[in-house]
Amino acid sequence: LALDREPLRLHLVNSSGPTHPLAVGLKPLLAIDLWEHAYVFDYGIDRDAYVRAVLSLVDWQTVLADILAAANMADEQTKLKYLIRCSMKDMRRLKHMMVQHGTIDLAEPPSLTKLGLIAPAESHAARSLVDLAMEEVAREGRGRDRDA
Repeated sequence: LALDREPLRLHLVNSSGPTHPLAVGLKPLLAIDLWEHAYVFDYGIDRDAYVRAVLSLVDWQTVLADILAAANMADEQTKLKYLIRCSMKDMRRLKHMMVQHGTIDLAEPPSLTKLGLIAPAESHAARSLVDLAMEEVAREGRGRDRDA
């Protein structure tokens, strides 16, 4: 899981070697080793069980705090708005997406709405709550920059 600060968007990324998220300006938030050596001994070929086990150990409050810190949300009102919209329920949905649908490749810079999991329609009903919250925070930030 990585954060693109401009535009403010979360990405599920499959990377190895030179395609590390940092190389393309993404901020890593959560990484899981999916090479076979990480899970075959305990889980055999059941990679899904391994991912579920790892994600069950994640402190999602810490991940959310890292998202806020990485997005440089210093303004308390912006933080509060973001926390209300990007609740733990949204984090659980994101966790479910990661377990059910794996990762995607950096060759096509992704967004949650472009994973083929959420309809690509422009209607807000088809968009991810996380995407919407992050877009609104980014818009408000740009508006404050113009007003300053």
